[in-house]
Amino acid sequence: MKKLTALLVMLFLVKAVMTQSLPGDSSKTLQEIKVTGRKAPMQMSPGKITIKVGSTITNAGTTILEMLERLPGVTVDKSGMISLKGKPEVLVMIDDKLTYLGAAELSNLLASMNSQQVEQIELMPNPPAKFDASGNAGIINIKTIRSREEGLNGTILLSSGIGRYLKNNYSLSLNYKSKRIYTFMNYSLTANKGFTDIYALRNYYKSGMLSSVLDQPTCLTEKNFGNSIRTGIDYNITDKTIAGISFTGLTNRRDGESEARATWLSGTGTFDSAIGTSSSSLFKFRTGGINLNLRHTFSKNQQLAIDVDGLKYKIGNEQSFTSQVLAAGGTIDSSRGHLPSTINIVTGKADYTMRFGENKLESGFKISNIQTDNVAAYELMEGMQWKEDLDKSNHFYYKENIYAAYSNLEYKYKSIYLSAGLRYEQTRYQAIQTSNLQNKDSSFSRNYYSLFPSASLTWQTDSSSSF
Repeated sequence: MKKLTALLVMLFLVKAVMTQSLPGDSSKTLQEIKVTGRKAPMQMSPGKITIKVGSTITNAGTTILEMLERLPGVTVDKSGMISLKGKPEVLVMIDDKLTYLGAAELSNLLASMNSQQVEQIELMPNPPAKFDASGNAGIINIKTIRSREEGLNGTILLSSGIGRYLKNNYSLSLNYKSKRIYTFMNYSLTANKGFTDIYALRNYYKSGMLSSVLDQPTCLTEKNFGNSIRTGIDYNITDKTIAGISFTGLTNRRDGESEARATWLSGTGTFDSAIGTSSSSLFKFRTGGINLNLRHTFSKNQQLAIDVDGLKYKIGNEQSFTSQVLAAGGTIDSSRGHLPSTINIVTGKADYTMRFGENKLESGFKISNIQTDNVAAYELMEGMQWKEDLDKSNHFYYKENIYAAYSNLEYKYKSIYLSAGLRYEQTRYQAIQTSNLQNKDSSFSRNYYSLFPSASLTWQTDSSSSF
């Protein structure tokens, strides 16, 4: 009987604890539960990896180029060439717009932009048919921050650091949003100085014995100063139609200098000879662009997007190089180059999206016109005068038109995800290289078309794993 009584008392106490009610206490009812969550910095979806830049503290105070070097699967070599999963010549987009720049120019552009303006980055190793066929090595899409809060708001970010030299990255963001209007302005300034020290020591052997030694230290310094601005306005014409216009502008200046000395020594360490080299470069980059866009929603499952873009790049590049034998009466060789270029781009595209359940069909077309004008003027020092280097100098003009149409299907069945598409592109280009006193005029042109199929299959085993 005592055991039964003790058991009943124990059950009563357990029940009282679980219901948060004891004899003499008033009962309490939990009125509300709030559960908050935060998305992971990196999210994987079929065919794409999305990285939330603002969630990663290591990106604070960096440029976009420095930030890309830290992303999984992305590598940037010393010449600025960007690779994705080992594939070079990857396409880089900013807010879904291609940059149309070579490796060196793209590297300078990204090095002048503050990573604090970036909201997220999309990595697409196998892009669908919606994107240009030249991006089959992969696409990196950089998306800048756009506030979704109503009213007027802004953010100022200041970042400075010092190692051997000072490093500064500043940015300002302003946004205004109402029921009908959304307008924004993003401005960034970078002012950095960096260096690279290289030391090479080479030992040469003959018949197993040390015969000579090459000692070669090199020091490179670089200054980078850039400004960039993006501004625009979107207007809700109706509840289903949005029209917008945006402007982009950027100026960048990079000054580089290098000093190197190559000293030859005998196997016993006796001085033999030495050569000193020095070089300098001045890179100036300016760009301006305008975008006109229209979005119309026919229904919750159908949407049409139209974009017209105009871009102009103006690039100036000055180079000089000198080498000298470090001895009495040693010879001196000097050369310099003046390499200006301009790029004019006009594109227009329309994309139609239709959703049915979890599946999606996209179709569209695109027209682009690209014109480049490149001058390479090299000179050699002869005696005390500069003389044109006709072997290297040229003037190159290039014009290209591309007409493209595509259709891409994204289909999901249980845990299987399929993306398949086909893209058609017709390309026409014409190139002219003008003559000089040593080389004749030359030109070439081509007109061709190609079909580019693409497909990917993903098996989602659970919420965090897929094949």
